[in-house]
Amino acid sequence: MELQGDCLVNRPAQAVQPGETEVESAGPARIDQFLASLRTVLTQDKRVNRLRMRTLPGNSNDYHLVDPDALLIANRATNLNPEESTGIEAPGFCILRVRLEGTLDEDLGEQSHLWEGANSSFLCLSEGLRYRFKTIRRAPMLSVSLVFRLPWLHKVVGDKAQGAVSKLEQALSAEDSAAHILHVNVEPPLIHVTRRLLEHFDQPTIEPLLVQMLTQEMLAHALIGLDTQEERQESGILLREADMQQLEAVKARLDERVTERPSLEELSHLAGMNRNKLNNGFRMLYGSSVGEYGRLRCLELARQLLSRGERVGEVADRVGYQDQGSFTKAFKQAYGVTPSAYRSNP
Repeated sequence: MELQGDCLVNRPAQAVQPGETEVESAGPARIDQFLASLRTVLTQDKRVNRLRMRTLPGNSNDYHLVDPDALLIANRATNLNPEESTGIEAPGFCILRVRLEGTLDEDLGEQSHLWEGANSSFLCLSEGLRYRFKTIRRAPMLSVSLVFRLPWLHKVVGDKAQGAVSKLEQALSAEDSAAHILHVNVEPPLIHVTRRLLEHFDQPTIEPLLVQMLTQEMLAHALIGLDTQEERQESGILLREADMQQLEAVKARLDERVTERPSLEELSHLAGMNRNKLNNGFRMLYGSSVGEYGRLRCLELARQLLSRGERVGEVADRVGYQDQGSFTKAFKQAYGVTPSAYRSNP
């Protein structure tokens, strides 16, 4: 193997000499065994943040441990072999798959699935459930997968997105193999954050904290899409791709101008839609109203400022609260402690 930046790269399989060993891919091996091997490899050298497995020229998978029970895989392939079939055994694991390009044929138990173009889904595997996949034509493949156990998911989301988490729990124990795949609507925010992850993995070195944040954002968009699927179908609110791009622009404006709090009228004008559609559409994509999202962004900025030791009154004024009492009430409601207590012990 060779160290390139922070990436440990193996030689293509055809270059391995007799008597030498390389880290095996997740292929037919069990995921839990592969995770154990990967932990060993990545902890041997603190300079290493990921393992890159090369097969044919132009094909590579990057493996990064987000957590002992969560593995991120970035897949880029331009030279696929349509005859190659791979099996995975991962009892007790869920896999979020976000594919931006490519065509894949999957066998899950007695069910077959053909995936083409941009798509996303959760695959929940149980003991004894047979899973294999193969590409069926020579076309580029671009995807990110997040392999995780449910305890890690509970740790990350807490009591949020309980509807989606419950669906994953049910899928893990389902008797019908078809119920082990949960489809996720592919929305622009999910595509955007997935592309950012892939672009970051193209860099000579990666920032583990940024990867963790982008991974959790990708997961959040997928869980929201899963949790609100029926709600979207019943609400009668239809969002075109152009609408979703405009809502993404609204979110970007709120992120850029945290302390200014743009008015709903201004944001409606930016999005090119009325206030009702703006609020409902924003909640559909991001899980909260425009106002609630802006308020939480302000409080998150306030938390950061307090952790640096800035005075409570100054922080309240900086994030747009007219009096310290209102700020204290909002902060405690969001974080469970008063600003003063948090400043003393961040």
